[in-house]
Amino acid sequence: LAFSTENRDGYITNLSNDDDLNDSDYAMVRGSLGWDVTENIEVLLSAFSYRDDSNGPAAQVAGEYPREPLLLGFLPNPWLVAGVGSNLPDDARTLRSELTPKNSNDADGLSVTVDWDLRGSIFRSLTSYNDTAADFSNVDLDGSDSVFTEATSLVGWETWTQEFQLLSNNDDDLKWVVGAFYYDESSTFKYMLDFFSLGGPGNPNARFVGGPQQVKSTSAAVFGQLD
Repeated sequence: LAFSTENRDGYITNLSNDDDLNDSDYAMVRGSLGWDVTENIEVLLSAFSYRDDSNGPAAQVAGEYPREPLLLGFLPNPWLVAGVGSNLPDDARTLRSELTPKNSNDADGLSVTVDWDLRGSIFRSLTSYNDTAADFSNVDLDGSDSVFTEATSLVGWETWTQEFQLLSNNDDDLKWVVGAFYYDESSTFKYMLDFFSLGGPGNPNARFVGGPQQVKSTSAAVFGQLD
């Protein structure tokens, strides 16, 4: 059984709300259990769980904010409209943003390995399952403490695999293995982009939504090797 955790403050200060960015707040546990079912059959069960609620990475607009009155020749410059001032902080480890980015990641997994000694060969079964969900939200794309553009990405993966092997287990010079493998994945993705949300978070003037998109993928293979 193994356990790991880290909880520390960030080293980037958001001058708009005094939040620390680029912090770390995660915990993980992993364990394995072996079982001799019979004289010839062994089972190894492994599982893990991971939770991460850290703030997202700090991001700044490189250089000064745009100063031209119209962007692309027709869009009123939102930085000028809001009067956000300069984007040149005195300290490189500070920034301004009305949002605290979220970077949560939850993952769980399970694997089972079964070995059956057939006296001269071993039959092996390898099964695994993984489920992961990630939330990257409150991403401030305008790099200021007025709400112009923010993004959210929601991503999920669910996979399982099954592999069977038959491999030699003797003192012969020739070693061999044959087997089959199967993979199944279901993933989802959703992206939301709020444009020029001058009314405040949750009240965008315009919202672009991509998804939810779902991708399903399967693959299968057979293999063999002589050595």
